Order: sequence, then C-alpha cells, then structure tokens
Amino acid sequence: MIEDNVALRRRTILIRAIPLVTILLSIISFRGEIRNIPLLYTGTQQQIAEGFRSLLVVEFVIASFVVFFVIWLLLAAAQALMPVRGIWEFLLSALYFFLYILRLHGPAVAVKGGRLRGTPEELHRALPGLAVIDYDSAMVLEETVPPTGCLLFPAVLLRTLFILLKRLSRRLGLDIPDVRVRGPGVTFIWPDERIRGVNDLRDDDPMERIIGVVDLRNQFRISRQQSGDSTDLWSDGKSANVFAYTRDGIEVSTIVWAVFTIGQETAPYFPLDITCIGEWNLRNLRIVTLRRVSNEADVYKVQALSDELDGDDCKEIHQFGQWAAARPESLSSYEPPPDHPRPPVFNSERVFAAVFARARHRFGGEEITDEIIPWFDLPVRVAVDIFRERLSHINYDELYKEDASGELLINRLREKLGVVVRNTGQLSCRIVFHRHGVPLREGEYYRAVDLRTTSEIRTLSTPKVLRDRGIRVITAGFGDLIVDERVYRQRLDTWRAAWERDTAIVQAGFDLEATRVCNRARIQAQRELAHSLSQIFQNNEHSKEVLAVRVLQALESLAADPNTQRLLPADTISLLRTIHDWLLPGDLGFLGSSLQSTDS
Repeated sequence: MIEDNVALRRRTILIRAIPLVTILLSIISFRGEIRNIPLLYTGTQQQIAEGFRSLLVVEFVIASFVVFFVIWLLLAAAQALMPVRGIWEFLLSALYFFLYILRLHGPAVAVKGGRLRGTPEELHRALPGLAVIDYDSAMVLEETVPPTGCLLFPAVLLRTLFILLKRLSRRLGLDIPDVRVRGPGVTFIWPDERIRGVNDLRDDDPMERIIGVVDLRNQFRISRQQSGDSTDLWSDGKSANVFAYTRDGIEVSTIVWAVFTIGQETAPYFPLDITCIGEWNLRNLRIVTLRRVSNEADVYKVQALSDELDGDDCKEIHQFGQWAAARPESLSSYEPPPDHPRPPVFNSERVFAAVFARARHRFGGEEITDEIIPWFDLPVRVAVDIFRERLSHINYDELYKEDASGELLINRLREKLGVVVRNTGQLSCRIVFHRHGVPLREGEYYRAVDLRTTSEIRTLSTPKVLRDRGIRVITAGFGDLIVDERVYRQRLDTWRAAWERDTAIVQAGFDLEATRVCNRARIQAQRELAHSLSQIFQNNEHSKEVLAVRVLQALESLAADPNTQRLLPADTISLLRTIHDWLLPGDLGFLGSSLQSTDS
C-alpha cells in the first residue's frame, strides 16, 4: 500500500508539472513583452505603442496556451486516459481531470480485483471524485451529509455548485438515487457521496475491508480468530481453529472454510434437477444427477438420487412442480445447462443486498460489544454454526466408524455440511419428468427424447440467511478434528482395553479347548489301561508273580506312548523303572527301550 501511494504521488506530480512547466517556459520566452506591458500607463507615445503590441502578443500567447491546454485536456481525458463512453462521460472526465490538476477533487481511486487503490486522505474529501472499476468488481456509493471543515473558497464554491446541479437534475426528472451500485467502468462521484463503509474504516484497518467495494469473483474464507471472543472467529486474517463439542462432551477443534460468490447467476447455469420417485409429494422429491454417456444418441445415466433438499425449499419446489405438471405445454426436451460465463456477472440487486443486509454479532463478558459482520464473513460463520450443531448429535467414536458402504461417518459429515451450507445460499431448480410418467431410477440409462423438463428455471425465494444477501455458496467443509492429548490417551486406553478383552476371550477359548483335549486323552488312556488290566486279571492261568509282571508290562507299554508321557507326573516314569528293576533286574522292558531311544 505504501509503494502504491508513492507511485500515485509521483504520477500526480508529473501530471501537474506539465502545465506548470509550459507556463514557466512561456514566461521565460516572452519575458521582454511582459516587461513592456506597464509602459501602457507610464511611458511615452512610442512606449505606449510598444506596450500595446506587447500586450497583444501576451494575450495571443495566453489564448494559444488556453486553447492548447483545452485540447491537451480533452485528448488526455479521452480513451487514452479512462475508458469513457459517450460525449457526456467524455466531457465529465475532462472536467474532473482539470479539477484533479487544481487539487479540487475528492476520491480519485481505482478498483481492481475487489481492492481499492488510492490514498486514505482522498476518501474523506467532500469534493467531486472519480472511480475506475474493473470487470470483476463493483462499488456502492451512498449519499451523506458533507463534513464541515476549513476549506478554501474555491473548494466550498465548487462543492456547492455540484450539489445545486444534482438537485436541479432531480427536479428535471433525472434519476439520481441516494444509493448507487456501480459496476465495471467509470463512475463519477458527487461531492455529497461516499463509498459505503469509508466512514467506518479505522486507521489500522486495511482498505480491503471497506464494505462498499465488492469483489465479484469466487471468494474463499477460513475461520479466523476474533478479538474479544475466545470461542469464535476472525479479525486479523489468520486462520484459527473452531471449537465444538460432540454428543458425549468431547471438545474438538478444526478449521472451517467456505467458497462462495455474488458474481455467478444460479439460473440458467447452475440449476438443480428435481424429480419424483413416486407419487408427487414432499417426501418423494429428489435431486437427480444426470451424466451424458453418449454425445451422438444423447443418452444420460442417472448417477445419483439424493435427498439433500431443505424442508422449506421442498414446499416451494412442490408447488412449482404441481404447476408445471398441470401444464404439459410448458415442458421441453431435456438439455444440459449451458456453461457459465468466465467473467463474473454484475447484478446490482445482489450487490446491494450483500452490502446493506449486514448481520450483527454480540460478544464480550462484562461489556457487550456489537460487531457488524460484512457479507464476505457471513458464509463461513454460517458454516461454523451448522458444523457445531451437526457435531453435537454425534459421539466421538462414531466419527471414525464405517457405515454399510465402508465410508467413514466423518466424511459423510463433511459432505452434509457442504450441502446444508449450500442450501442457505441462492439456488435455482427445474423439474425433470419421464415422458411416460415412470419414476427415474438410479443407475438406469435414458435417452434425451424420453426426458422432459420445465423450460423455466426457477430461482428459489424462500428466505435464508445467505440467500437474502444474494450469496451463492459453492461448497464448504472442515479440516481434521483435533482433541486434547488426554482424550487421545483415554480413547487409546479404551480401545486397548477392548483389544485386551477380545484377546483374553480368545485365549480362554483356546485354553478351554486344550483342557478338553487333555481330558479326552486322559480318559482314553484310562480306558485303554482298564481294558488291558481287565484282560490280564480275567486270565487266571498264571501265578501272582506272572500277573504282576504282566501288569507292569501293560503299565510300561502305556507309559511308553509320547502323548501319555506328557500327561503323567514327572516321578511316574522313575517309579515304573524302579519297580521294573525290582521285578526283572537286567531287563530294559518297553519303557526302558523307549526312554533309551529318546535319549539317543
């Protein structure tokens, strides 16, 4: 801004130096004639004649200078200086240029890209001014009472003449409103007019915050910290987190953003295609998304049928659809909407609504302070309120759970936020029918000749906070959710407890199965031992010594099984070996041979 002011002062000095240098050179060139002019009153007859000749030369030089100055002024005020159109603007630009040279001018500014270029001192001067606005900007001028001050007589006289001329023009029937919304081109500012919001501008505020200067291009805003309110947003342009609470009372923080504009017309470029999936009632209205799959045959596929309409908008669309259905002659073949123009569209009504319909915000503790919210801060404010309201109905753990389609709930929350914020802005719609009256189905293909739509694209007029201000919301969303580290640890402990519980349940199941296997093996071994012993004791042909040896051999053969050995106590094998050595010394037996092979 300082560099722009320095460059502007340099250009101003250069423009004013041109006539001053011309006057100085004329004085130097005709200094002899200028000295002879007093001889008309004090000289002799011959000196009077010489003085009269010198006076004629000076008058001719002055007349020539005035003529050439006027020609130079007109040439400079033509298309080479400002983009004027018509003889009236041509003459006014020359007059304002002359006042600019004499420093009898008010605001002399340029608006480029929604930013005001000029000096702050000129904005408060109650004199005729001029503004050059580029194609993607607009300006709002309002009539005010000129401030009283110690001005020079020419300035007071000039301001009075312009105000009288304005009043005379109104009496003659010319339309000069109290508030003017000006688009691209040259705008001549009356002495009693000011750019909207200039008087509210503080010394430390940037000139870009002037509410009366509007950028028609797409705007992007992120939540910013607000002075005086630790739980809300804005002021210095730095992004800040928004604090909100989930249903289970967990505080989260994130950034909220919005993309919006007042320089795009929703009709006919961005209409919503509305259809009915059954009987014509409010519950069956859906937004249908059609995609062309064949350019030659004009075949369209129904990509999605979404229930994203607001209840109040549904009522208006329902009435409009009933009217269209009762008039088949109003229907036409379906055609995709045309591509929107790249340059922004200037709409004076939308600019007026955005600039003047400002919201008021109260914050503070002991002293309540009112803050006027400009239009370019409203969409992200609305997005923040909707985000907090939607998040308050969801538990924190549910945000990161997958639904039936495998999508996280937090992603669906982002999509829903963008849709709800979009519905608060300007919307337009048209009704799409099938030629035979059958409802459209998702995933099906239809020819363009089978689709009928209303030729009129209706702009919804249901009052909404952003719609009333002419703002069209393109999209909105929020970033990653951030919580306190203690919440992270608590949630981790909760998830770990669940994992440990599941692990313990699985381990207990495995242990139970292993116990069952061991019990079954033990019972099987007992059955086999009982069967072997019963066979031995049933045969009474042998002596007691032989029966003891047979019993020992049965026990040894059973203990020789590796699966059985794992189930026996540690001292069982040693006990059996001792008994074997006592009954059959020197003989290894089944158990000894198996142990020997195992050791080898």
